[in-house]
Amino acid sequence: MFDPHVIGSIDLMTGQALTVSGGATPSKTSNILKISKLSKLHVYVGNAGPSTNVTVYIYGKTKETSTIKLHLATFTLGAGTAQAPYSAGRYIEKDAIPSFIYAVATNSDTANAANVSCTIDRWR
Repeated sequence: MFDPHVIGSIDLMTGQALTVSGGATPSKTSNILKISKLSKLHVYVGNAGPSTNVTVYIYGKTKETSTIKLHLATFTLGAGTAQAPYSAGRYIEKDAIPSFIYAVATNSDTANAANVSCTIDRWR
């Protein structure tokens, strides 16, 4: 069904492999996405790997090159039957939406790798 207010989904990370904590790549920062002039975002994050401790931080910036960031959300993910859920989501409304957004995923599990995805749904 067509909705003129929905811009659509875009992936910040898709199946990003993260090694165990202390490994070669336990953390990854996504590309920065321009999201200005939006009224609402829905952030979805998930871990398809066996890691039981992945943290995904969502940050915003006023300019793509700015070193100053705004913390928008934190998600802690497990896998399968782990204590924390393996996926999560959250709305971010118009007063909290910056001009640019990006994600930082970190695997803190010392024994299991992670496979992280982060998708943004956008509304005008």
